[in-house]
Amino acid sequence: MKLLNKALLRMSDWSRTTWCLAILMTVAFVLIGRLAQLQVFDTFDLEKKNLLQVQVDRKLQSPRGTIYDRNGKPLAMSVVTKSLYADPKMIKQSPQEIADLISPYVTMSKENIVKALQEDTAFVWLNRMMDADKSKAVQQVIKDNNIAGLNFVEESKRYYPNGVLAAQVLGFVGTDDKGLDGLEMVLDDELKGGVQQEIVATDNKGNAIFGSVLSKFLPDKGKSVTLTIDATIQFIAERALDKAMVDTGAKHASVIVMDPKNGEILAMANRPSYDPNNYNQSGEEAFKNIAVTNLYEPGSTFKPIIASAALAAGKWKLDTVYNDKGAFAANGHIIRNWNGEGYGPVRLLDILKYSINTGMAEIGTLTGADILSKYIRDYGFGSETGIELPGEGAGILYNPEDMSKLDVATMSIGQGIAVTPLQMVRAFGALSNGGAMMKPHIIKSYSNSQGDVTSTTETSVVGQPVPAETAKTIVDILEKEVSEGGGTKAMVEGYHFGGKTGTAQKLDTKHGGYLDGQYIASFIGIVAPVFKDIVSQLVRYYQMSPYVKESTPVAVKAANTLPEPKPGSDGSVTLPNFTGFTYGEVRDWLHKAGLAFKPDGTGTATSQDESSGTTVQAGTAITVHFRR
Repeated sequence: MKLLNKALLRMSDWSRTTWCLAILMTVAFVLIGRLAQLQVFDTFDLEKKNLLQVQVDRKLQSPRGTIYDRNGKPLAMSVVTKSLYADPKMIKQSPQEIADLISPYVTMSKENIVKALQEDTAFVWLNRMMDADKSKAVQQVIKDNNIAGLNFVEESKRYYPNGVLAAQVLGFVGTDDKGLDGLEMVLDDELKGGVQQEIVATDNKGNAIFGSVLSKFLPDKGKSVTLTIDATIQFIAERALDKAMVDTGAKHASVIVMDPKNGEILAMANRPSYDPNNYNQSGEEAFKNIAVTNLYEPGSTFKPIIASAALAAGKWKLDTVYNDKGAFAANGHIIRNWNGEGYGPVRLLDILKYSINTGMAEIGTLTGADILSKYIRDYGFGSETGIELPGEGAGILYNPEDMSKLDVATMSIGQGIAVTPLQMVRAFGALSNGGAMMKPHIIKSYSNSQGDVTSTTETSVVGQPVPAETAKTIVDILEKEVSEGGGTKAMVEGYHFGGKTGTAQKLDTKHGGYLDGQYIASFIGIVAPVFKDIVSQLVRYYQMSPYVKESTPVAVKAANTLPEPKPGSDGSVTLPNFTGFTYGEVRDWLHKAGLAFKPDGTGTATSQDESSGTTVQAGTAITVHFRR
């Protein structure tokens, strides 16, 4: 009996052990099977569920491509900055306390910081692209106060190392790496880099597990662009504009420097301007690139275009004589010269050099609306130039079928039509380039992210509005405009430059007609005081030698100048000796003195009918004789 009980007891222990082992093995097999299911069969579904718990807002932009000037100087570049973010679910201090600590260093207001830190989310931005000193200060605050839930990520920020230089050309970039104006906007797709994405795991409460990066993609940066702009010439132009704004009190000003041989824009400057590094501190007026967007009546600067059309069409000749009586009648309206006087028998050289309105009205009406309109459109007026900049204006022209004699006459003196400064530069570029008109462009080449040039802008001839002989004739006349006529203030001693002055009244866009006392002064030069200021520096920059005729002695111009007019209490003026002074200098002095000007000949004054020292009454006509 005892032996039986012992046997049964041993069998019972064995069964319990067997059962325990069986249970343990079953559990192990279940766990192994479940693990295999999770690790092998359900991997895709689990990863998908996991990613649903991940914050996908952490998308950062890789650096934009650099914009260079023609000599490789960076005009716009990307720099690495720190951006501050918070995980409201991880903060331990009160939002108010954190706001008090960091508000002196971030752009967000204290009130908005508190609101952001109270949001039901695991990620909020507090300050994007901080200045280095500010981000360092916040880092120290976080360390000193053991603040949890605040951290930084690196982002690229657009930086313009030259401040306002070429601001309207370059434009600016918003905080989300979106080009908002200028070339930054036009070339946004080319300049913008790819998106850098960081996917951060979160726990079951939605708290971010910092440093646990599941994936990170860092694509190539954007393409780089090289412009035709020369930073040195751009600086010269902008400095001259700043001086002109102070000297004249003008509200707006613009300068374009273009190489007429290939259409490359070497400088394009406007005032007012702004610093694209702080674009939010300026308004829409400063953002306008008026060199390409604004329309204006060109005034007398348009006269060479009309003259070239008349010559090319055979409707006027260089030796054709016009007897100027000081008035031109058209449809019951009278067009007069700027000084109200008549010049007597004059040829085209004198008409352009002294900007005689009546003579130009005669030339224009004789040529006719149809012919003039054809040549004007051949010069590209009325259509965009196609330059790689936003907001370009097309201009406003007459329909030749609707033009009256008065319309033709006013268009011939640069009124009644509207053009852009860039269109005028393109047209005068054609005159200086033997009649061949080039397409203006401001982009020289593109490079890939490795710096290899991938494409260049080809020089493009877009028309031949007038024959080469006609173009040369007009350029020769324009040189005399600078050396002897109304453009003497643009003359640079020792160099031959051509140009045309122009003064047009501003249009009254509200009530029609023109605004009293408000003018648009312009000068178009082939190489005004601004023109002289710029060109006198450019000849040194390009190391251009002064022009000297062979076997001709170099004349040294006397340093003396005409004395300032000093009218008496009754308006009377004492005349100086005009001998040796140019036509333009004598004319300017007489008009400033309130006297009328009766020139005889052109060039340099040789004598005068009213001798020096004579006192004459205001309005008296003074006859001065000139010889070339």
